[in-house]
Formats: sequence, C-alpha cells, structure tokens
Amino acid sequence: MNPKWLLPLAVVLHNTEEAIWLPGFRARHGWHSITPFEFRMGTAIVALLAIAVTLATLRHGRSRFASWCYYAFCWIMLLNVFWHAGVAIYVRAYAPGLLTAVAFVLPVTLYLIIRGSKGNTAPAPGAST
Repeated sequence: MNPKWLLPLAVVLHNTEEAIWLPGFRARHGWHSITPFEFRMGTAIVALLAIAVTLATLRHGRSRFASWCYYAFCWIMLLNVFWHAGVAIYVRAYAPGLLTAVAFVLPVTLYLIIRGSKGNTAPAPGAST
C-alpha cells in the first residue's frame, strides 16, 4: 500500500468521530450555525475529497497541481489538529475529534509532509499504486 493512503484513512476516522459526537457538542455550546445533517454531509464531503486528492496524486504523480492539492490537504488537516486542541482549551472540556486528531491526523500528516518535503513521493519498489 502506498503511504499516501494514510491521509484519507486518518480523515475518515477523524470525520467519523466528529460526525457522531460534534453535533451534540455544538448544540450544548450554543453553536447552531448549521444543522447536524449539514455538518455530517460536510464531513462526508471532506472524506471524499481526501480520497479524490489521493487518487489524483497517485494517478498523476508527476502533476504539480495534484501534488500541491494533496499536500495542501495534509497541511489543512494538520491545522485542524490545533483547532481541536484550541476548542478543548476554550471550553475546558473534551472537544469531539480531538482524540483522532492527535492519535491519527497529527502523526500521519507530519509523516506525509516530512516525507514529501524530502522528495520521497515516489512509491517504494514493488509497492502498488
């Protein structure tokens, strides 16, 4: 398996936690800007985008645009980790998504960003793409 598939895996796990617990958390804190259904649809779209950018970068590995989109997505998800930590500090309670953000998204995105910055973007010999 190509390590780039770790990004959508981390995103799906993270967004699943958010989709289950965040709507209730938002309601308890008076954040009613969107409905639970709208939020869950948003998490599904983000997960599909993670899969799409991963497919694009694997199929068009030499494309600067595909690579840029993939690593931009990694950076956005990395920043999301700090958003979750900030919310938890602000409300002085567990913020849904923090566990998967720290346990999965943080190490995966750091690994992929560092790996990509070293030019190790080609699959390992014998790895399927």
